[in-house]
Amino acid sequence: MLRTSIICMATLILCGGILSATKGLRKRLPEAVRQLTENPPDMDYNPNIEVSLNDLKADRVPIIGSSELPGEPTFVLWGDSHAMALHPVLDVLGRQHHKKGAVISRRGTAPLVGTWRPAEGRQAFEFHQAALDYIRRHQVRTVLLVSFWAVYTEGAASGHTEYSITDDDKLPMNAEACLAVLERGIVRTIEALRGCGVRRIGILRQVPQQPIHVKDVLTARMLAGLSVEHLGAELGVYEKSQQRLDVIFAGVASDDVSVLDPESYLFGPDGRTILVHRGRVTFEDQGHLSVEGALLLRPLFESYFTP
Repeated sequence: MLRTSIICMATLILCGGILSATKGLRKRLPEAVRQLTENPPDMDYNPNIEVSLNDLKADRVPIIGSSELPGEPTFVLWGDSHAMALHPVLDVLGRQHHKKGAVISRRGTAPLVGTWRPAEGRQAFEFHQAALDYIRRHQVRTVLLVSFWAVYTEGAASGHTEYSITDDDKLPMNAEACLAVLERGIVRTIEALRGCGVRRIGILRQVPQQPIHVKDVLTARMLAGLSVEHLGAELGVYEKSQQRLDVIFAGVASDDVSVLDPESYLFGPDGRTILVHRGRVTFEDQGHLSVEGALLLRPLFESYFTP
């Protein structure tokens, strides 16, 4: 992994001049390089669909799927920026199956009721309450929870607590305490959603973090005539990184709570993450799926849109 990181860093440095020179001149780039970072045809999604607390309280939230349908949204995608990145595939499924949904998303805010980040105050606590109010008010029956779960616990292990969460200001900011907060938050969220009348809850297991900034590194390597194969995160590394979260998720799984595993859709036969599919990158950066990457998870969510 270290060798791969060094090679990719060197590639970026060597190709930086090429990328700068071609900025604003995409038409002059080879077709394969242009396609690499483009969305699929007729799928020009904006990933920046963050919702403010005031917008949420006023029902000004992004509507996806068959938005023209009368009545309330039947599903809600709730999470942080990883949820924003995933919303294209749910929009496609909603339109295909004639279902309307809403996206409740806020950067750096896991959908964990009763938690907040001490680094930013209790803004998340208020946001969560408003999210529950929205779900109750609109009688939503299906909720999908998507997040970069690990960032809210692992940073504390190295002293980087910007994203670390708590549910009690008296608790220490360390990895063990934050992991316990996450577990309590998941349980609390599920109980709260059930209390709002939600009947189906899906929790997406975190997508794999990549050792490189995918879009930048792959573009640079293609421009330099270098291979873009076998650069994705290794399956074994991913599985190890998810072990403690998997225990928590397994503990809450039940008839109405499903843990959705993206592993079989995002890893290839070589045991590494698929970084290019149909000629397009599957990740925007190190952790956020591109539109192409989100579409890879389509089979994972099909059951939420069929009887």
